[in-house]
Amino acid sequence: VVEATDGMPEQLPGPPKGVTVETLAGNHLVVDMGDGNFALYAHLKTGTVAVKVGDHVKTGDVLGHLGNTGISSAPLAFSRDGRTITASVARVAV
Repeated sequence: VVEATDGMPEQLPGPPKGVTVETLAGNHLVVDMGDGNFALYAHLKTGTVAVKVGDHVKTGDVLGHLGNTGISSAPLAFSRDGRTITASVARVAV
């Protein structure tokens, strides 16, 4: 885990309030998957991020609960060389 943020409030339906460029991913974490691949787990429910920077995670670990923080459009995105691909391969508790 190379980045982890928690504590941002859940957004209500409608236009997001109080979101900046720095906070658009909401409560989130970034996992370095090696070979230049990073997994961004974004928009996690407040208070549920279950890992911290420096933790090593493996398949099956619960990382957090899906939420509506930041500007939600998809809870998981993979990026490589600046290209982002939305995916749904993580085990994130709902």
